[in-house]
Amino acid sequence: MHASLHDRLLRHEDFVTVLPTHGGGSLCSKDIATTPWSTVGFERRHDPLLGIEEVETFVRTLLADQPAFPPYFARMRPINQAGPTPLGSVPDPIPLSVDTVRALRGADVLVVDARSPSQYAEGHIPGSLSIPAGSSFGTWLGWIVRHDRPLVLLLGSEREWDGQIRQALRIGYEEIRGYIDGGLEAWRAGGGEVEEGSTMSPQELARRLASEPELLLLDVRQRTEYAAGRVPGAIHLHAGDLPDRLAELPRDRPIATICASGYRSSVAAGLLRQAGFRHVTAVRGGVPDWQAAGYPVQMGAER
Repeated sequence: MHASLHDRLLRHEDFVTVLPTHGGGSLCSKDIATTPWSTVGFERRHDPLLGIEEVETFVRTLLADQPAFPPYFARMRPINQAGPTPLGSVPDPIPLSVDTVRALRGADVLVVDARSPSQYAEGHIPGSLSIPAGSSFGTWLGWIVRHDRPLVLLLGSEREWDGQIRQALRIGYEEIRGYIDGGLEAWRAGGGEVEEGSTMSPQELARRLASEPELLLLDVRQRTEYAAGRVPGAIHLHAGDLPDRLAELPRDRPIATICASGYRSSVAAGLLRQAGFRHVTAVRGGVPDWQAAGYPVQMGAER
């Protein structure tokens, strides 16, 4: 990368336009700008990495504090290089009856609940995972679900099918059998078991931390987010690492999960409940809401 930048790209004139393939928030590197375009001249003058001439210093600086990234990244490179299997058109919505879904679950089919975190907490199918619909659906599907696992979606409405199925197909998840026709209401009406989750506000979290010293608070954000400001006493454990680190967590203590918005805390709570942890609560809103409510934050890297 250092050679490409200095020996090829920076040899261009300042007016040459730069059109990046990744945008702000991408997990492919750190500190990616949110602007959709730039110029060689602007980057030459304002990108601190381009001012580093010594290769080893460049490498250390670039690799420090890189974000955690989903395991499907490792699969996608060879697939893209070889050429993925042509899919044709995006599948139309495939409604599945409750009886069909019940039979599929008996054959190792996983239910992915794409409804909102609050809806998941109010009631969900036991053993299902929470991955709310939206732009992060594909990322978290590829992070916590095995790519060849057959899936059934629980959607907020049929309109969400197209967006979520496209994200799944783009990262190689082709074993989606359909969605539950009629949603959770149809599942409940058909005699399906429904399990309740739990959420709490930052204010409730503050009260519980003060009165329940046994409460374990898991901050499931990126390490850099955790270092930039966290609830005092929170333990860092990225949501994507949970499946491989469940043995480190106590099963005899209540656990609360917290992130920046409630999305990742819902994902993490679903993973914990699926693994048999019964006393799990997701914090609504997350650390920004905690701080806005006037509660203290702790900063700095983990010790």
